[in-house]
Amino acid sequence: MQRRKDNKGRVLKDGEVYRKSDGLYMYRWTAKNGKRHTIYDATLEGLREKEEKIQHDLADGIRIPECSLTLNDLFELWRKNKVGLKEHTFANYVYMYNRFVRDEIGMMKLKDIRKSDIRSYYNGIVRNGKMALNTLETIQNVLHQVFAVAVDDEYIRVNPTDGVLTAIKAAHQYETPKRHALTLPQQQAFLNFIKKTPKFQHWLPMFTFMLGTGCRISETVGLCWGDIDFESGFITIQHNLVYHDHEVGGCYLTMSTPKTAAGKRAIPILPEVRKALEQERTNQQELELVCEYEIDGISDFVFLNRFGQPQNPQTVAPSGGNQPHPNLQPYSVVNFCIALSGIFPSRNCVSAPKLPTVQ
Repeated sequence: MQRRKDNKGRVLKDGEVYRKSDGLYMYRWTAKNGKRHTIYDATLEGLREKEEKIQHDLADGIRIPECSLTLNDLFELWRKNKVGLKEHTFANYVYMYNRFVRDEIGMMKLKDIRKSDIRSYYNGIVRNGKMALNTLETIQNVLHQVFAVAVDDEYIRVNPTDGVLTAIKAAHQYETPKRHALTLPQQQAFLNFIKKTPKFQHWLPMFTFMLGTGCRISETVGLCWGDIDFESGFITIQHNLVYHDHEVGGCYLTMSTPKTAAGKRAIPILPEVRKALEQERTNQQELELVCEYEIDGISDFVFLNRFGQPQNPQTVAPSGGNQPHPNLQPYSVVNFCIALSGIFPSRNCVSAPKLPTVQ
């Protein structure tokens, strides 16, 4: 059988066509879904480079026709199908993507995104002061999961975020900050400051409770009187109060369960904690504060604001989101309240850190 040739007498392979009308070369192939597709090039050499890539992609199972998908397209697919995350964690991921990714690299096609693009994007965020390196981990978590969907669904071969953040941290000589427990003198100095400062005295029971139990802020503000058994001497931690932006309705408070089964626990009531809780109840009685606020069917919160509503975790949480800031010497006096967060080690752990078991 006579093989087809182009105008220069070169033999064309299966699927290749030379169009005399416009001088273009054309290649046709059938995708695994049965649909026919076509590519064009002005030269035979250029066409065959494209052919080689297509055949390579087909051999690896890459879904070539859909490779026009953008990162934003795939994020919406991930967003639609992602399960297993706490609502506020998922909401934070969506916020971070929309705030920092969508208009920066979100419009790029998946097939065009390389590891160097992700590295350049991360470096730009840090260099322009938009985000600190440790906060960048949230962006990395989101993008890594989104690109993992692309790999699993055969849109791309490899995840371009793999190892990028580690390399960025090494380049910036970043070391994860080490957290140290407050010493007893530091803890006492902090509480004495609150106690002796009229503006902050109403915070004393809450911070005494946090220091004596190790509860997170969301667990503390979500605590109800029904969770406290003064007779048995235990506090049951079984829910969190969180404030975040919902897809419908905007920002508001919701109740959430701990992220893990170990988060549901019973904590012994230390003498100073018992005293703080009793003081909080007395303060509310003197002010005639009554909690009539209900969130997801739960009410009777322990720590209330002056309106009889549960404290908003944003009020006492660390602020700033680890954003970079200029370290200027203060030029005016500002009153502020120090918030506690992080790991809560037992005093025994501080003095004997090699204990075999730590609860």
